[in-house]
Amino acid sequence: MKYLLDADTLIDYILDRGNARPRITAMIEQGDVVAVCAITVAEVYSGLSGKRRGIWENWITALSYWHINIDVAMRAGAYRKTASEAGRTIPVTDALLAALAHENDATLLTSNIKDYPMKDVRILSLRNEAA
Repeated sequence: MKYLLDADTLIDYILDRGNARPRITAMIEQGDVVAVCAITVAEVYSGLSGKRRGIWENWITALSYWHINIDVAMRAGAYRKTASEAGRTIPVTDALLAALAHENDATLLTSNIKDYPMKDVRILSLRNEAA
């Protein structure tokens, strides 16, 4: 299986909140791909103190890193257009994460399921699982 981490799930892992750390650790140990992208790293790093950055940098950089290419950007734009036509606004960052997960046939790990109405993207919240 392949998973893309949203910032909220990575923060839950770092802070050892809920079920995130044991579940993600198990995913990695069983050989699943757990990935981040520029959006997730930037969002997480914007809240990490210098000391925490040093602690978590090696772990974060050991994860798979997926780049946002032109196809992902175009799909993200289409997601935003579809949502807008339905009277809903989706932030660019959420549209890009969903498109990147779709492009890599991955499940997006996020606690904000309602932020991702795309029907062609698999979404999983570890906060909703029993610990």
